[in-house]
Amino acid sequence: MLGYVLLLWGFSLVVLLVFVALTLRRMYTSVRPVGPTKQQMERNDLSRCQLFKYLPELKGKIAWVDLGSDYPTAIHKMSLPLLSGGRSTIYLKREDLCSSVYGGNKVRTLEFQMACAQAQLAREGNKGSKIVAFGGAGSNQCVALAAHASKQATDTGMMVMSYEPPNLDNALNLVSMFSFRRGSPFCLWFQSPITNILSFLKTLWLSNHKVLMPGGANVTGTLGHVAAALELAHQIENGETPEPDNIFLPLGSSCTSSGLVVGIALARKLGVGFKKPLSSFHLHSVIIHHKFAAMPSAVRFAMSKLIGDTAKLIKKRGGPDVVREAQEVLKQVQFHTKFAVEYGLLTEEGKRAREVFKQGELFNKSGHEKEVQHPWMCACFTSKSGAALLEFLEEEAKSKKDSVSMLWCTKSVVQAAGEVNPLERAMKETKEDPKLKQWLKESTIEKESDYERHMVHV
Repeated sequence: MLGYVLLLWGFSLVVLLVFVALTLRRMYTSVRPVGPTKQQMERNDLSRCQLFKYLPELKGKIAWVDLGSDYPTAIHKMSLPLLSGGRSTIYLKREDLCSSVYGGNKVRTLEFQMACAQAQLAREGNKGSKIVAFGGAGSNQCVALAAHASKQATDTGMMVMSYEPPNLDNALNLVSMFSFRRGSPFCLWFQSPITNILSFLKTLWLSNHKVLMPGGANVTGTLGHVAAALELAHQIENGETPEPDNIFLPLGSSCTSSGLVVGIALARKLGVGFKKPLSSFHLHSVIIHHKFAAMPSAVRFAMSKLIGDTAKLIKKRGGPDVVREAQEVLKQVQFHTKFAVEYGLLTEEGKRAREVFKQGELFNKSGHEKEVQHPWMCACFTSKSGAALLEFLEEEAKSKKDSVSMLWCTKSVVQAAGEVNPLERAMKETKEDPKLKQWLKESTIEKESDYERHMVHV
């Protein structure tokens, strides 16, 4: 009898693992790299696409949407105070300033991803279908999709099924999601887990919606970050910044890190910007989720898959072949795991990073710029990459080393607000759920004035 039970248990486990793998694959391939529709070709000025600018052979072969971003994003110099005394100079890649609607790294993620999803929906003729994002309460991907899709008159939905601790940064993102009429959370972490799981599976398997991977981590999401690395390479080539020995950024889904790896491989193959020996360069990906931090080998494997798929796509569409070279660059990725805690939690190291970056002196090409906004050290992502960079700078100061370090600024300085009163809508759609009320209260949001002063109506 025991043998039959064990056999049944083992069979059930195999079935479950196969189903999970198939579900992940369906999400990964839900939005495919497709060509643009005729309407997309007419509406979008392809000369504004950074990837097509640096790899013109891809122009018109992959759908892209102009989200009105200001490229190339600026590079600023910042002087930071150290605990050991003295100061250290770093460079900032200001992805956070790329858009007046909602900036940060997820804008580049969406430029190809949203366009490919729109093209698929248009060709399939599925009226009423949406682009659906999946994330936590503090998801930048969900906010970016809600804000930019609203400008594109595209319907969206957000499955906010992952719990994040209550704090102002996370709550502001949730408030932003509820503020856009064309997009709103329809699954929330405090609701019935069974109902949420069934709704997720129905959306993924039984609807015509296009469901994005968490963080946008598929081939269409990485392409924008390939362009970002090529953009940086040309800024190096033009003397706007020295070639960095170290680039620090947070790693959530690995979408941005994977795109940068492919872009750096392309820049090296093209002989632009990144010309030092590869062994002297490191991409410091700071893992922000404790579960991912416990299995860095699995993270590297997932990145290898995404990097390989992206490099193969570029080759297939007529671009340079960097399939092998990209895997060599991946070897230069260093994972930082010590800063990873519960997803969305602000750590003590993160709090210190906030204070240090507030005290930092900011410069750009014209000299000291008091009016330029400092990067936002958010609870979930950038405070952790900022903390890792500060620790690195302290260690360099002790050993009297002097390398060029850059922080990739991924958190938008704009907190987007749409046309709807978000608190009223949230209370109405959740039937004034006491769990949501309590979470918002603990996040210091109970009335309109608590969030309004942080937000920009777009």
